[in-house]
Amino acid sequence: MSQSKFPWLGSNVRETGGPAPEKPLFHNTMDHDTFDIPLPDGGSVKVGVFGLCTPATPQLSQPGKNVIFEQPHEHADRCVNELKGMGCEFIIALTHLSLMSDKQLAEWCPGINVILGGHDHDPFLLVHRGVLIAKCGQNADHLGVLDLFLQRSGGKGSLEINHSFKFLTTSMAAAHPSVLQVVDKWQASKTDQEDEVLCMIGDVELSSRTNELRTRENAFGCLVADAMRWTYREQGCQAAIINGGFIRQDRSYPAHTALTKTHVSEEMPFTKRVALLRLTGRALRQGLEEMLRPPPPTSSFPHVSEGLHVVYSPSAPALSRIQKLEMDGKEVDPDLEYLIAVSEFYILVAGDGVETFHTAPVQHMKDSLIREHVAACPEGWSPISFVS
Repeated sequence: MSQSKFPWLGSNVRETGGPAPEKPLFHNTMDHDTFDIPLPDGGSVKVGVFGLCTPATPQLSQPGKNVIFEQPHEHADRCVNELKGMGCEFIIALTHLSLMSDKQLAEWCPGINVILGGHDHDPFLLVHRGVLIAKCGQNADHLGVLDLFLQRSGGKGSLEINHSFKFLTTSMAAAHPSVLQVVDKWQASKTDQEDEVLCMIGDVELSSRTNELRTRENAFGCLVADAMRWTYREQGCQAAIINGGFIRQDRSYPAHTALTKTHVSEEMPFTKRVALLRLTGRALRQGLEEMLRPPPPTSSFPHVSEGLHVVYSPSAPALSRIQKLEMDGKEVDPDLEYLIAVSEFYILVAGDGVETFHTAPVQHMKDSLIREHVAACPEGWSPISFVS
């Protein structure tokens, strides 16, 4: 953020402490901003913009102990009132909220004209309660263009506002030369070790597509879980669990192509280690239920290693979705203890709202990262077969 040359908006992102009695804005952010759009027949229209971030951020990431994400609606009301007081006739909310939360914002905060959102990984365009809500998906797969048509009768009357929105795909766009220079710089800094080929993919493509990882069983997710289990093989680890949101690249690796250390690092950018937990069968079931609680697609969707077998019904009530839970072919005993490897994301904070793993006894925490263990695993450690 400190290197960027554009403003950051985070009305509900606050820091604890500081000289003021109230919680100050997170450093390098603005509460709201305005700009003027000139009209063809003279005069101008003042447009206001403010930003909101999901209050679930501490459960989805690790922003630090001194950063808090307050409920967005109170700050939205405040920003709208302040912007109107500054003469704004058109107000845009830039949000990193779920689509449901954006809809609630449109319902509860009159005065917002357009919500340009993020957080959801699929593109959306809809009008809710008269408010245009647009989301462009993930990883800059699409760009969004908002066109405003503004007219004031006689130059002094009420403002007539019309707008349109369109998606532009970036799949065929040429890379910008200045961006390529930065990319080339980092590519040149890669060592031969980073480009080391780990294996050749066999007859079936290997996918890290987000819509798969967050909705159903996926080979890449199982691959990572198997590596985590293998890491603690000498300690008697019986199974491992990784959430689909941990794997980020959203791509497919064609059959008979190489998987390198660079690929593994790109797929798992989060600096998370492997933790070994001692869980009762009851706690294991509860933790998996908590991961399966949100409706898919969800970043908490669990991928499990060899040894653990889960059958669940997505249509069953939340926290009652698991129909069968087996370890090594036997039904999990609710009173028996099991050694389960998970990401430290679930230990340091109740990641994805999974409280059960957060409060479980930690037997051990590795010093190295999950991606390093995936890259280091030898041939034959996983039932997922590759051509070496």
